Amino acid sequence: MPDLQGGRMTPLSIPLLLILFTRPGMEERLSQLASFLEATRNALETMRSGMETLQASLKQLAQEAGINQKTTILPAGIPEEPEPTSPEEVPPADGKSPEMQDPGNI
Repeated sequence: MPDLQGGRMTPLSIPLLLILFTRPGMEERLSQLASFLEATRNALETMRSGMETLQASLKQLAQEAGINQKTTILPAGIPEEPEPTSPEEVPPADGKSPEMQDPGNI
């Protein structure tokens, strides 16, 4: 029995091949399927290559910036939280400083 890329033909492969053989136009359909799979493989290889290039560029940029530790990059759109202010810097709600307020109204 012939090998299919290093594997053995299963008992189901023979009836499947006979069914495919009896249908008209199957060679064309299988050719289209093979083309689709080849295009998908090429797209995945291109995407993997692009991601590897992006990673190498980011590593080089981090080394040039003098960052030798692992950093977390936040996704776009996540705002950074502002620095907390001390209670002395927060103005009172009525606009008067604590010294100007009437101690009887507190």
